[in-house]
Amino acid sequence: MPLYASYGSNLDPEQMLERAPASPVHGFGWINGWRLTFGG
Repeated sequence: MPLYASYGSNLDPEQMLERAPASPVHGFGWINGWRLTFGG
């Protein structure tokens, strides 16, 4: 089963249900030692 990671408004379960109804939310989490950056 593929996993989907999201950020921003894609964390809203209602929006995800509307966008991808066959992909239910299973949980939330983070990856230690990693960070998301934009623009270098």
